[in-house]
Amino acid sequence: MKLRLKMLLIALVAVCLVFAFGATAGAAKYVIRAATVLVDESPIAQSLYLFAKIVESQTNGDIEVQVFSGGKLGDERPNIEAAQLNNIQVATPSGGVLANFSKKIRVINLPFLLTDQKVAYKVLNESDFGQKLLDSLSEIGLIGLAFGDYGMRNLTSKKEIKNMADLKGLKIRTMKVPDHLALWKNMGANPTPIAFSELYTALQQGVVDGQENPYETIFLSKFYEVQKYITVVGHIYDLQPIIMSKKFYDSLPPNYQQIVRNAGQIANKYLWYITGKQNDTFKQQCEKAGMTINYFSKEEMAKSLEVNKPLVDQIRKVAGDKLVDEYIAAVEEAKQ
Repeated sequence: MKLRLKMLLIALVAVCLVFAFGATAGAAKYVIRAATVLVDESPIAQSLYLFAKIVESQTNGDIEVQVFSGGKLGDERPNIEAAQLNNIQVATPSGGVLANFSKKIRVINLPFLLTDQKVAYKVLNESDFGQKLLDSLSEIGLIGLAFGDYGMRNLTSKKEIKNMADLKGLKIRTMKVPDHLALWKNMGANPTPIAFSELYTALQQGVVDGQENPYETIFLSKFYEVQKYITVVGHIYDLQPIIMSKKFYDSLPPNYQQIVRNAGQIANKYLWYITGKQNDTFKQQCEKAGMTINYFSKEEMAKSLEVNKPLVDQIRKVAGDKLVDEYIAAVEEAKQ
C-alpha cells in the first residue's frame, strides 16, 4: 500500500512537470525512437509516453521522442541489437531476453526468488545492487535507465494445472531464453520458443498447449479466448529494463543526458505504480472472462526449485558466485 501511494505521488509530480514546461517549439536536434512489443494500453507503453512528454518539455523540443508500441519495430531481441547499433535509441525488453546479452543480468533469471512487487522494487531500483546491474550494461553498448516492472509470469493452459506432475509433456510457449527453456524442461514440460507476434495463433491452432506471461498480457492479448486456466507458479518475476543506446547517450550534451536519466526514473516510478494497480484489475478481468486461477502451494514451489538446482548452478557458473550471492542477500534484506 505504501509503495503504491509513493508511486502515485511521483506520478502526479511527473504530470505536473510535463505541464510546467509548456509547449515545445522548433525542429528537434535529436530523435529518440522508443520501442516496446507491448500494446498502447500496457503500463510500459504508457510510461514511455510519459517519458517522451518529460524529455520533450525539458529540452524545449530539442529532443523528439517517438514511441513505437505493439512490436512495430520488431521483437525484443532485434530491439536490443538495434539499440546497440543506435538504430533505435530506447527499448524495453524482458529481463530474460536481455540476459542473453549479459552474463551479469542473468542473475535475475534465478527461479522462485522474487515473488513480491515491493521486494522487487527495493532490490532493483533502490539498492546499490540494482544500480550495479544497470551500470554493467555499458559493457554491451547500452545505458540502463531503470528496471521496469512487468509482474509475475503466470502459466495459462487449456487443461487445469495444479502441480508439477500436471506439467508433464505440456507444450509451453516460452521466449527464446535458455534459462526459461531449462526451467520448464526441468519441471517436465516441453518448452517451445515462439515469437510473441505468432503466439495467439499458435495457442488457437494447438501448436502449443500453453504460455506464460503476466496478467496484463494475458488479458490485453485476449488469451482468455483460447486458454481456460491460469496457474500462478511463482517461477519468474519479469522485469522490463528500460535501456538506451550508449552511442546515442554519449552523443548528448551532459545536461540532456541528465534530463534523459531523470525522465527515465520518473517514468519508471509511474510504471511500477500502474503495473501494481492494473495487474490486480487484469487478474479480475481474466476471471470475469471465464478463466480459472490456480496456485502452486509452497510445497510445490519448493519441489520445483529443487528440480531446478542445476539451472541455479548454471547461472552461478556464468554470472559468478559473488554476484549471485549479492543478489540473494539483497532480496533477503528487502524482505525484512
